[in-house]
Amino acid sequence: MKIVIYALLAIAWMLWLAEPTIKFKPFSISFASPCIAFAWLFLIVSIILFQVDSHNKGYKEGADKAIKTINKIIEEKLSKK
Repeated sequence: MKIVIYALLAIAWMLWLAEPTIKFKPFSISFASPCIAFAWLFLIVSIILFQVDSHNKGYKEGADKAIKTINKIIEEKLSKK
């Protein structure tokens, strides 16, 4: 439900940024500046993708470092015996 609300708010915000004009006789919908809405959309998508990529890289580096540390400790314990 929360995702639906966020999606509706995002769509409303994009429509507000595009400055729509609605005429009923004859029926037409026009946008004064649709490029601003697309620019914001692409900016937000790029920020999200950068965050996901950095999170994945950080997780992989952390997991690799933990595995190396565990292997090092195991090798030290085995070499002492």
